[in-house]
Amino acid sequence: MKRNAMSQAAGAALLLAGAMPAGAEPLPADLGASAASAAPAAPAYYATVQLGRNNLNRWPARVDFGGVGVDGELGLERGLHGGVAAGRQTEHARFELEYQYGRFDIRRMTLGPVSEAGSAAGHYQALTVNAYRTAAWTETLGGYAGVGLGWGAATLPSLQMSNGCNCFAGTDHGGWLYQARLGLDYRLAPAHELFAQYTWLRMPGGTGGDGPTVSYERRQVGAWSVGYRYHF
Repeated sequence: MKRNAMSQAAGAALLLAGAMPAGAEPLPADLGASAASAAPAAPAYYATVQLGRNNLNRWPARVDFGGVGVDGELGLERGLHGGVAAGRQTEHARFELEYQYGRFDIRRMTLGPVSEAGSAAGHYQALTVNAYRTAAWTETLGGYAGVGLGWGAATLPSLQMSNGCNCFAGTDHGGWLYQARLGLDYRLAPAHELFAQYTWLRMPGGTGGDGPTVSYERRQVGAWSVGYRYHF
């Protein structure tokens, strides 16, 4: 019986050997690891461009007439908001440097009980370092939320009322700002994405004029925008 068992085992081995192609060698144990390491890495860096509209409709101010203060404001018309950024993507986060610019039209000047039409334009700009938490819900759809900190400035022109008072002097004052953002991503291809987002900026105010002097409050600026992100 032992001789029959040995004969059967030898026959099975010969059959297996015959089934292998000529010249075939055993597969190395680390073949799977080598194949995985040979796969191309996901793009780590990116650049973006965005364009949309801000929600500015007023900018409160206080005008000082040598110790007597009067509340006022500029009535604004919403304008364009845009920006560019570059950063680095990790598995669940993004870090970037961003520049944003926005415009608005001034349509009205109000000082105490007096209100008059105005015709001028102003703008704001911001340079921030941003950090986001990202999430991929499907192969093509994802979302993100983040905050940013940096420098910004609002440029407001000098406006004269009909009585000759240069009550709303121009200002171009910069200062620290911060922002928050929520957005959605749509992936077209591994290197190409479209996105839609809402940005909330806390802009610095400013002062201007020699007499009277005007002080503009810090202002919240919201902006909806759509954009394109390229990974490389």
